[in-house]
Amino acid sequence: MRIYNLRLEKYGISKEAANELRSFCLQYPEKKAKVRDVFSIKSTVFTERIKKSGISDPTAKAEELAEKYQADIELIEKTAQEIDEFLAPWIVRSVTQDIPAWKLVQLENMPATVNEFNTKRRRFYCLLAIRRKMI
Repeated sequence: MRIYNLRLEKYGISKEAANELRSFCLQYPEKKAKVRDVFSIKSTVFTERIKKSGISDPTAKAEELAEKYQADIELIEKTAQEIDEFLAPWIVRSVTQDIPAWKLVQLENMPATVNEFNTKRRRFYCLLAIRRKMI
């Protein structure tokens, strides 16, 4: 599958920052899986040697990490909702799975034109950059 570069320079977002935003969004499924894993029942496997000083609490560490991942997930979902409540599921799907707009229009009957959707997706990345304090 061809990877298209995000062109957001006219919005004040460099090519490198655009790639960082794209990578951040592509981690969405992985973060969702990790949050789900934290709240599933499982036994803890110790991979590090326990230090004598300090308190070792792998459950608390996992919870802190899950909270960070959940905040990232909510950031993506809320940003898409703010751009367009009706198209938000398609925006999230497009940015987190790297699905081009034409594919969503043709295969999933998305109720928007390709140009309209691409404009909203660019607005999504701009708002996400602002919220992540990149611009």
